[in-house]
Amino acid sequence: MKSADEPIERDGRFIDEREFMKLEYSTLREEIKETKSRIFQLAGLGIVATPAAYYFSKAYDIELLIFALPGFICIVMLLYLSESHALMRCGKYIRTNIENKINVSGWENWLELEIKGTTSPRRVDKLVNIFFYTLFGLYYFAATLEAERLANQKYAFLCWPLCGFYIAIFIIFLWYLVVNWRPSSSTS
Repeated sequence: MKSADEPIERDGRFIDEREFMKLEYSTLREEIKETKSRIFQLAGLGIVATPAAYYFSKAYDIELLIFALPGFICIVMLLYLSESHALMRCGKYIRTNIENKINVSGWENWLELEIKGTTSPRRVDKLVNIFFYTLFGLYYFAATLEAERLANQKYAFLCWPLCGFYIAIFIIFLWYLVVNWRPSSSTS
């Protein structure tokens, strides 16, 4: 068996495994940094764009936008979930394929530790999830109520089917969020 310092031959070329792992680790940490940045941009989008879209729809009397707002909120939430999963996927790869391979208890292994008497290192990720889930729930509820109010005032025949549709979407999305709680906040 070769040591980690010896080059490995692959397809007629020699690869220095340590250098490769170092570059891979640096690349993944950079990807994590960019993913975190996109998560905070999505937070800004969720906090600002949703009320702005509502204001815009009221100011210019664009009813379709009011009916579409719950869908927009779901799209922002799906974007957040995809970024959160990408973040955890990078962390899991670092923990299982880099840190464990070289027998180092690094950052990603430390994040998964449950230390008695202290706050969980993954608490930040869980709090960000709670923030997004709460924001999603409040905005979705408010947007649905506004769409229902508009439908009741101008399109009474649409009110019940629309409410049923929004409730069904909410239940499906809530189920999806519950199922994806752990994968979006832990690498174990």
